[in-house]
Amino acid sequence: MSVFDKKPLLFKIFILSMTGLFFIISLVNFTRTILSPTDENMFQSSPSNIYVKNDIPAEYITPDGTKAPDTISGGSLILFKSDQTTSKELFEKIQNLPDTGQIKLITFKLSNVPSKKYFKDLTSYIVTKKELTTDRITYLKSAILIRYVVPGGASDMAGIKVGDIIVSINGQNFSSDLEADRLMRMGNKGTVYKYEIMRGNKDFVVNVVLAKIGVPFQLLFIFISSLISFGIALFFGIKRAYMIQARWVSIALTFLGFWIACSYTGFPMNYDWFNIFKTYLHTIVSFFTVPVIIISLKYFPSENKILLKRKFYSIFNLTIPIIGCIFSIIGLIFFPRYEYYNLLLTISIFITSSFSYIYSRVVKSKTRDERRLTRTIGIVLAIAVIISVISVLYGIFSVELELPFLLQLAVLFTFLIPLSFLYTAAKYNLLGIELKFGKNIQYEILSWLCRLAAATIIIFCLTKIIYMDIQFPNLNFTGKSIEVLDHPLSNELQRFYLNLTLIIVSVLVIAIIIKLTGKLLKYIDRKFYRMKFDYRQAAAKLAEISEPCCTEDLIQDLTIRICDLIRIKHGAVLTFKNESIISEQFYNNFDGKVLSNSLADNTDILVNTLLLLQGGIRAEYMPSPIKEAFSENGIQFLYPVRSKGKILGLILIGEKLSETPFNSEDYEFLQLIANQTAISIENSILYEDLAQQERMKHELEIARRIQIASLPKNTPSIEGLDIFGVSLPAYEVGGDFFDYLDGNQKEITVVVGDVSGKGTSSALYMSKAQGILRTLHEFCPTPYDLMLRTNKYLYGALEKSSFITALGIKINMESRTFDLVRAGHLPFYHFESETGLVQKITPRGIALGIEGNNSFQNHLEEITVKFNSGDIFLLISDGIIEARNNLNEEFEESRVLDILSLNSMKNAEEIVKRIVDSVTLHTGSGELYDDITAVVIKAL
Repeated sequence: MSVFDKKPLLFKIFILSMTGLFFIISLVNFTRTILSPTDENMFQSSPSNIYVKNDIPAEYITPDGTKAPDTISGGSLILFKSDQTTSKELFEKIQNLPDTGQIKLITFKLSNVPSKKYFKDLTSYIVTKKELTTDRITYLKSAILIRYVVPGGASDMAGIKVGDIIVSINGQNFSSDLEADRLMRMGNKGTVYKYEIMRGNKDFVVNVVLAKIGVPFQLLFIFISSLISFGIALFFGIKRAYMIQARWVSIALTFLGFWIACSYTGFPMNYDWFNIFKTYLHTIVSFFTVPVIIISLKYFPSENKILLKRKFYSIFNLTIPIIGCIFSIIGLIFFPRYEYYNLLLTISIFITSSFSYIYSRVVKSKTRDERRLTRTIGIVLAIAVIISVISVLYGIFSVELELPFLLQLAVLFTFLIPLSFLYTAAKYNLLGIELKFGKNIQYEILSWLCRLAAATIIIFCLTKIIYMDIQFPNLNFTGKSIEVLDHPLSNELQRFYLNLTLIIVSVLVIAIIIKLTGKLLKYIDRKFYRMKFDYRQAAAKLAEISEPCCTEDLIQDLTIRICDLIRIKHGAVLTFKNESIISEQFYNNFDGKVLSNSLADNTDILVNTLLLLQGGIRAEYMPSPIKEAFSENGIQFLYPVRSKGKILGLILIGEKLSETPFNSEDYEFLQLIANQTAISIENSILYEDLAQQERMKHELEIARRIQIASLPKNTPSIEGLDIFGVSLPAYEVGGDFFDYLDGNQKEITVVVGDVSGKGTSSALYMSKAQGILRTLHEFCPTPYDLMLRTNKYLYGALEKSSFITALGIKINMESRTFDLVRAGHLPFYHFESETGLVQKITPRGIALGIEGNNSFQNHLEEITVKFNSGDIFLLISDGIIEARNNLNEEFEESRVLDILSLNSMKNAEEIVKRIVDSVTLHTGSGELYDDITAVVIKAL
């Protein structure tokens, strides 16, 4: 369709031509259908032409194979078995049997109950030839079975019933139901046809006066549905011809409209050029409708690049319908049968339903947002396909006649497909389409429809009441007594009682309908939030608001109650302290991030404006840029909460759920709220300040104890090693840690870690990590295993924004080597006594708790290094090299290395002290930027 990208006008001409052709065919088909004569019943070819006229003595064969005396009832049909080709051959076989011969027959009994099963379960009998006399069984040269009779229709008035067998029409035989229907349709409206009927053991003729089919509700609904599909297709195709998504949707809905329009009439009963052309075209469209819809979903709402590259789906999507069309058309040419045509439609729908697999691939290859956009279309499409398959299969193979209802249901959902495309495009503003009906319009439409429906029902009921014909008993009301008369009431008295009854019934009917309409209107008022405001309810709900110790809880409760009571779509309540916003609570998933940022930048303007107000103000009257911020976020009205001339809060009101403007009652209610909550907000803020100070003290004390308890209390004594470590938190507590894991005279493992963030939470995570490391060390012989298993337990146990870096070293005094791993931490510093240089060792590794074990293991590296006497190992946290002075200058790594080199002759404790003193001197009076931790290990 690239040519249409360059020349959208060509597509407009194409879609107009195709839609015009389909519409003309649909209109002619609709007109012909409503004007064609009919006997107002449904029939099918009889499954057998051997008819039982009178009861036949026989032996019933039970399911277990035993025989019992029984009788084949008159009115049954005898079926032929698989070893006979036709009913005629079976009848000839019966006639050729010797008198003493026996034969097994399969029968079913016809039923005359409308809309139920028209035959019972099949039954097997053994019958002797002498019982099969000509007065008991007969062979019908032609037979069609009545499946359904329209109540009150031509056949019903003539006395035809469900289960009857028509054996001739106007004395003419027929070979099939198709030929019988042609014989019937040869007449005109008012033509009298003689139907010869077999019913039980009776054979009689009825006169059927053909009637025009008129405009059945199903047919009218289907035709209107097709017009809607054509209209939406043209809307997409003409308005957005330059967009490939709209073009495919337009073609798909045009196909769907034609398929809907011709789905009611099915296969034509008279072979003229129009019906032949319509039948073949409808067959082709039936195969391609769902595939084209599936193709459109590859482009709508946006092009699916992944699926478009997979040519297999496109080839499969078009090849199967093409093959189906070819075989179907060939079949229609050589086997022009009504059942065959229905079978083709069933096959077409069954094949297209297989595209649910392709649709699932479409859905799976879309993003979550795209799946959300097409969810409505997918659900409607799936239901339509399922019901269509069921309805057509039911029409072919079922024995119960509920097809009209299923067909209506199928068309209903196919009718919803074009509306689902339009709804999706309008709701999410796709393809530049924006159709929105406000709640005001919806409310008015529903209210008037409700009143119109009530008026229509009243008129209908009164019309029925007027034509009521009531025969009253022979009773006379004299005013003092009730007399029982021995003769009928006079016409005058009958008329009086009738008029009185009609008046009473009419008044009752009108009263009931008005009462029900009032309840329905109240329900609509509730749904559209048009109920009258209840001040008592509001006062009671506001009185329930307590004064919690936390301002946040109070404002949250207040926000919900205000917005629920005034019935708005979204809103917010802001709390102020010292003319600054300290709390924000948003209602009903209102995303207030943009608004919060704007208000934070313009708090002074907002507060100064609110101080000048005596009451509320519309958002549009606020100064810029606050006005623009409120407008973009749907805020329409502001009401300040004040106390003693100070602004304590601000109520932000969005659009009302009813989408009606604010009135004086709303303003009075907001004033009531503001006055009632001002004191509560002020008290809660003061109480919260005190509670926060106490809470902080308590939390810091807990965290300090955890910090102290978690760090090593004693330095291990290992022959040949001098070890010393220290950790200083930037604040009261910190997230750095170091630990000496259980060692012996030959080896020891040292770990240094740094938890992201600061404060109490970091200290708690530090304690958790240390506990895991100490526990796992007993089962992990190497630092590599230790880090791997530690990550397994930490992954998923930390918040998403938290992680832990660590450095682990295991020193072996016998081999004079150390094994080193690094989990996202700073490098390991190794001072070599032989060269006097400091080597930075940086194995690969990522922080603990970020990735699962597979990814973590792939990035983790363990190295082994030899060392000599006099070598020094330094493990530090980033708080040392990132320590800042008043000029915002960092301490830097180079200074740490210089200190290590210059003090290599000193012991471990003195080296650590020199590093800490240098950092403290560098920061001066400034606070530490981060926790600092240092561990020095010196080989003696």
